[in-house]
Amino acid sequence: MMKTGESNQTPITSLEALHKYLSMQLIKPEDAYSLLIEDYKQNHQLKGSETTYHNLSVEFSRQDSGLFAAQTAEIGTKLYPMSTTLWADQIRYYEEVGETTKCRDGFDKLKKVDRKYWEWRTYVFVIDYLKNARISLPDDASYNSYFAEAEAIVSEFKKNIPHEERAFVAEAELLILQNKFEDAIHELEDGINTVGVAPQCCMKLSDIYLERGEYEKVVTTARKGIVALLQDQPTASAGYMYYILALALDALRQKKRISGEQISSEHVQEILHAYQTADKLFVVEGRIAVAYRRTIEARIVILCMEEGIEIPIRTRNADAEASYDDTKV
Repeated sequence: MMKTGESNQTPITSLEALHKYLSMQLIKPEDAYSLLIEDYKQNHQLKGSETTYHNLSVEFSRQDSGLFAAQTAEIGTKLYPMSTTLWADQIRYYEEVGETTKCRDGFDKLKKVDRKYWEWRTYVFVIDYLKNARISLPDDASYNSYFAEAEAIVSEFKKNIPHEERAFVAEAELLILQNKFEDAIHELEDGINTVGVAPQCCMKLSDIYLERGEYEKVVTTARKGIVALLQDQPTASAGYMYYILALALDALRQKKRISGEQISSEHVQEILHAYQTADKLFVVEGRIAVAYRRTIEARIVILCMEEGIEIPIRTRNADAEASYDDTKV
């Protein structure tokens, strides 16, 4: 049995308990990590599974303790060397804190594990690492080598986990880096058709359409993504999906204003509702999203001024950030 460093009173009997206290902020990240290191040196009195090490690593990262997150995952890989999830965590968090040598070391060790055992998280983190690492490489040959390795891993990702939408998103992102936007669109459409429920594919595809000014396609795709988000554990941000939808609907309104077409009150209400829903969901999801929420606030003011309706005000609940009340148009 171990005790927390602050009060020296709270007993820590397992790694799960340590994770619980950390997530409830009953113990500081530095104290939690000190207990973890002390336990590691004492032959692991705090028993913990591979999943518990992963959860603890994620919690350290959530509390802006990226180095502790990486080191926790590294300890986990010493105990569970076949855990591709913990290797992926180690690579991701060491990359975030700028420990590039540690990233490469972790990747070289991870490559010894047959990729048929890799989980989606492993593929995604490794591909992101290779994409980011290539930017700082000294020459074209090294750059192309990293890119080719990322492409090979994406191919195996799609082969080994064929109904994982993240594989299609990863492929599309590599195509975008090569300015192959049409191929990226086809890849994401294929992902939606293959997987069925693919909110991440919808979100990425909506982003591309929005940048191209294809607003009708944004609306169709974003709505499909919103439906796909009706899951127990959604894989994309509902707030961002409504945000994209609102921007596209608003852009279509502006096109009507320019051409002199009549704008229905239903269209205005739909835009306002989408903006307000996005704003509220960003709060619920715990996303900072400061820039997005400022854009929403500005766009709502413009919308209301142009359409001659009352500007809604944000209200504040007891335990939440201020968000907009619903407004009738």
